[in-house]
Amino acid sequence: DNEGNVKIPFEYSECQPFSEGMAAVRQSKDGKWGYINAEGQPLTQFRYDKAAMFMNGAAWTVIGKKGIWINQEGRPYDKFFNLKKIQDGR
Repeated sequence: DNEGNVKIPFEYSECQPFSEGMAAVRQSKDGKWGYINAEGQPLTQFRYDKAAMFMNGAAWTVIGKKGIWINQEGRPYDKFFNLKKIQDGR
């Protein structure tokens, strides 16, 4: 923070910028992504292979080869989409 106090523990290897009060962070131990608040408290499970910033209450995440939009509680908005089909334009 502005006073030099550690707010986010040094257990993460990567961090996205904060957006809508949350940031996607990658755990150092297993490389999985999840979301934390500004106090460093986890808000979702650390299960994502990729995770993007929140915009308008939703974030794009990837588990394996499947991508899904999640809400701020980590719940999916819709069913999984096959990334290969999206990338191939099918």
